[in-house]
Amino acid sequence: MQQQGWRTSWNVRKSALKGLPGQPFDRYRRKKIPLALSGFHRGMPAVAMQIDFKYKGLAGGSGPTVYNTNGVALNGSRSVAKWESFSVAVVEMPAPVPELLVDDKRDGLEDFGDLLSLNRSRGVFQGRPTAEVPIIDPATSRKWSSFHVFDASPAYAHAVLTEPRAFWLANSDRGLPEIRGAAGALGFRLSGRKLIVWLQRPLDPAVVDTLLWIADEIMRWIPPAAYQDPAALQADQQHVPLAQLQAQFG
Repeated sequence: MQQQGWRTSWNVRKSALKGLPGQPFDRYRRKKIPLALSGFHRGMPAVAMQIDFKYKGLAGGSGPTVYNTNGVALNGSRSVAKWESFSVAVVEMPAPVPELLVDDKRDGLEDFGDLLSLNRSRGVFQGRPTAEVPIIDPATSRKWSSFHVFDASPAYAHAVLTEPRAFWLANSDRGLPEIRGAAGALGFRLSGRKLIVWLQRPLDPAVVDTLLWIADEIMRWIPPAAYQDPAALQADQQHVPLAQLQAQFG
């Protein structure tokens, strides 16, 4: 367990997320933070939290209900409130790098459905990815899926996320117990000094260890040129220093 000495807070106000704009914090508008940890990871300020997102879903279905502009469900007549739990770790690096978002492969229909889904945040609309990196099993050469990279130049995207790294990332949570009913979404974001990693599962010590382990690996992927890019400082301007936010998270 890496988070020795971290402070624990329960039922954190969601206003604490105002200093952390963008993905994955804006997945849905309605959210709560039942648990947060605050401390240092390898000398860097760090926060880990569980964010529970509320959305409208079909009774017995697996995904959000899609509504038309009049609020009428398009893919079902009965909907119920559902919750998704995400665990997120934020590490503040010593120097900033440009924006880069790695998320599950998505298509235009999913983005369109997200815009119509009740309570879905419009901020999650990503548009066209700048790069698609396949997840290929090196033992069988079989393609499993792909990661999409957003908000970065193709050169930067491919410098950070190569095909072997994509396969490693897709397998990085395999040591955790399977969660019944969870989609297992996994992604990360580089944004100024912030490195943000998330998994779709509730927070526990093993999950925090896994998130920080993934963060350590991702920091090794950042090319030296990224720290010299003028876009790094621009990406950092949207964030509040994590030291200021830690009081709210713990």
